[in-house]
Amino acid sequence: VGSASTVPQVFFRQVCWRWRSREMLCFCLAYFSYDFVCCLLIERNITNSLHHLITMLGLAFGAIQGVSGRELVMCLFLMELSSPWLHARFMLKELEQKKMFRSPALSALSDVCFAGSFIGARFGLGFPLTYHVAVSPSVSPVVKLGAVGIAGVSLVWGVQIIQILLYKLGLKSKKESPRPEKEKPT
Repeated sequence: VGSASTVPQVFFRQVCWRWRSREMLCFCLAYFSYDFVCCLLIERNITNSLHHLITMLGLAFGAIQGVSGRELVMCLFLMELSSPWLHARFMLKELEQKKMFRSPALSALSDVCFAGSFIGARFGLGFPLTYHVAVSPSVSPVVKLGAVGIAGVSLVWGVQIIQILLYKLGLKSKKESPRPEKEKPT
């Protein structure tokens, strides 16, 4: 990030970027726009909606301005690397709820694969990438802000995933929030 470009990088930027990267960014922008509306209106999940909104702004900026294509594509790859395992978890849970299929071993495997791929991609690779993007003088401030925003959302989700994983492994007890007892009408 921010280093001198090699001959293949210059060629890629001048020839391929103009159509392949923009098309890919626009395709991803369409997907994230659709998913954003689903998260906001159907799931009513604010954190997930924020993740999609930050991603959409970064993709739109990169596609319109023609900058930071490599960083945006790598960010997309790292963010979505755990998605197949996440969807597998949801499908297995839904099948189990409908009493159509039950496999605790397969469910546990998908949980571990999801947690491992999420934490490995976002913490192991994503945070160093975010750091290099943030300190690079050649990266736009808009892309830097988006990278830090996505890293923040990833941190929140990562902590939640680690807590759930520790609970499922029996290494942490579930804390119940203390609720004041309601007074009974007399």
